[in-house]
Amino acid sequence: MNPRTTAILFALAAALGAFLYFYELAGEEERRRTEEAEKQVYPEIAADDVSDVWLRTTDDRDAHARRGDDARWQLVEPIAFPGDGSALDGMAAALAQMTSDGEIESPQALAVYGLGDGAASVRFRAGGADHELALGNKTPVGQNSYVSPDGSGRVLMVPTWRVNSLRKTVEDLRERRVLDFDTSAVERAVLRWPSGGVTLVRQDGAGEDEDADVGARAWQLEAPLVGPADSGAVDALLSDLRFLRAEGFWDDVPEGADTGLARPEFEAELTLAAGEGEEPRTVSVAVGSLVGAARYARGATASLYRIPAERLDDLPRDVVAYRFKELARFVAAEAQRFELAFAHDGGEPDRIEGRREADGWKTTPRDMAAGRAARLVSELARLDASDIVADDPAALDLAALGIEPPRITVTVHGGEGPDDSEAPMLAELVLGHPDSDAGIPARRAGNSAVYRVPFDLAEHIPVSLEAFVNRFLSEETEESGESGGEAAGELPPGLPTEPAP
Repeated sequence: MNPRTTAILFALAAALGAFLYFYELAGEEERRRTEEAEKQVYPEIAADDVSDVWLRTTDDRDAHARRGDDARWQLVEPIAFPGDGSALDGMAAALAQMTSDGEIESPQALAVYGLGDGAASVRFRAGGADHELALGNKTPVGQNSYVSPDGSGRVLMVPTWRVNSLRKTVEDLRERRVLDFDTSAVERAVLRWPSGGVTLVRQDGAGEDEDADVGARAWQLEAPLVGPADSGAVDALLSDLRFLRAEGFWDDVPEGADTGLARPEFEAELTLAAGEGEEPRTVSVAVGSLVGAARYARGATASLYRIPAERLDDLPRDVVAYRFKELARFVAAEAQRFELAFAHDGGEPDRIEGRREADGWKTTPRDMAAGRAARLVSELARLDASDIVADDPAALDLAALGIEPPRITVTVHGGEGPDDSEAPMLAELVLGHPDSDAGIPARRAGNSAVYRVPFDLAEHIPVSLEAFVNRFLSEETEESGESGGEAAGELPPGLPTEPAP
C-alpha cells in the first residue's frame, strides 16, 4: 500500500477515535447532566439553599419551618419546636431536585389537573427568593403527578414519590428525639431513680485504644461508691437515650395534670464536652411512671414526649448494673493451655488439663467432645458477672458458696513469654456451687469480692467433675475408654464418683 495512503488512513482512524472518545464517551456524562438540568423544575436551586418551607399539612394545619445558621431546622408554626432534620432536609432535596418527565402542551383549566383554587401547595425560600409549587392529582397513566411552579400556569408531570415527600402532618415535621447529643461528647452522667442513683465520669484517655485496659474502664463510678464502671453498660445506656423517640406529644399541659413526672422513674443529666469556642452544656431527661397506658418523658422543650411504655426497661435502675463486673478478658486465640481443678475431700484437687495443638485442643486425662474445649476458652475470654454478691465477703459463708476452699479453680495460660519466660496467666477464677435461680458464685484472682455468673454458663464450663464426665467427654472416649483406659462412664483412678459438697 502507498505510504501516503497509509498515513492518511491512520490519521482518519485517529481522528475518528478521538471523536468517539471525546463526543461519545467523555461527552456522554456532560450531556446527561445537561439533560437532567433541563428537566429540573428549579434548576438554579440546591437543597442547601432552601431556608424556609411553608405548607398546609395533611392534617389541615398551616406549618412553617426554618433552617438556622447551624443548619438545624426549627418548626415555627403551628408550634415552636425543633424540626425533624431528616424530614425537612428530604423536603428541601425534593424541591431542589424535582425533575419533570414532561409538560402538558396547551393545558386545560388548572382545576382539571387538581391545580385550581384550593390546591395543596408548598412555598419555600431559597437564596432570598420565594417560590411556590402547586401539587395536583396523579396522572391517569404512569407513576407521575401534576404540579405547577410559581403561578406560571404550566402543568408539569413529575414523579409521584417526590410529591409524596412534600405531603406531611405536623407531627412528621417535629423532632421525635427526646435528646439531641453525641454519645462520645458525654463527660459526666448523673442518673437517678426512686431508690437511688449513680454518678459516672469518663476517665482521661478513654477510647484511645479499644483493646487496652483503659478502654475497658473508660467510665468510672464517682458515687455512691468510687471504682471502675461497666463501660459497656454506660455506653449502651447513652445509646438508648440518644435514640429515645417519641410516639406523640403532649403540648400545653394543664397545670396540675397527672403526667407521671412528679416522681420520675428515671432521670439522666448529661454534661457534654465543650466544642471549639463553646461552653460545656448539659442535656437532661426525666421518664415518668405510667399514666393509664401512656408514659411521658420531659426533655428540653415545654412539650412532653409520649414514649413507648416498655422503653423504661432499657434504662438500668440498679447501681450494680453500672459497676465493673469483668471476671476475665483476653484474646481467645492467645490461649495455649487451661486447667480445671476440682476440689474434693482429702488430697490434692483432681485436674483436667487442655492444651492447644496443631489440630485443635487436646485434654488429659480424658478427651473433651469436639468443640467443647474451644467453646470453654471462648466463654472465658470475655466473662462478665451478672451480679455482685458482696465487696466485703466477711459476712458471707464462703464455704457454703463453694468459694473457700475453692470448689473449682479455672486457669488459662498464654504461650511462653520471651526468653523462655513463664507463660502469662490470662485468667484465674474460682467457681462455687451452682444455683439454677441465683447463678454460680465466682471470684476473680486478686479480688476479694464475690460475684455471680449466669447459671447457663454451666452449659459450656463444667461446674463439677461429675458434670465434666457426664456431659463434656467425647463419645469416642466414652465408648472406647481411651485416654487412660477407663471403662465407659467411669472416672479416672483417684477421681471421686460424686462432686464436692
